[in-house]
Amino acid sequence: AQATAIPLHSHSFPDNLQPQMIFQKLVVVCAVMLVTLCHAAECGPESLEHCNEDEKNQIFSIQSKSLGSLTTQLEVMEENIKEVEDMYAQQIGASSGEKKETLLQEKNDRLYEVTGHGSYTMLKRIIQWKEKGLKAAGRATEL
Repeated sequence: AQATAIPLHSHSFPDNLQPQMIFQKLVVVCAVMLVTLCHAAECGPESLEHCNEDEKNQIFSIQSKSLGSLTTQLEVMEENIKEVEDMYAQQIGASSGEKKETLLQEKNDRLYEVTGHGSYTMLKRIIQWKEKGLKAAGRATEL
């Protein structure tokens, strides 16, 4: 039995895998760019230029509070979210059709209420921003 050699190319892969690998690399590059673009366009304490006036006012209001009080507020929201999720999980699982749709809408409405009418995400961003600022200040004092 004689072995046949596979011709080696610059990437050491057979020709039929070359386009597939290039496509996979292209998909990864595009996904990274998309995430970067989408993330950069979000409204937050580090990107006020992407915020409307109401969002800016919300940010300024939340920023004026201490990190401790914001963390406590976030923990309470997360407990409330868990309670709502738990409360509706069994009911939604045991339902179907219109009843299920109604329960899902009720759950979403309730989640909106317990997250401060949608301020949960902004609260998390501001806490992260404040924590980053404290870490930077701590490093600056070490110098």
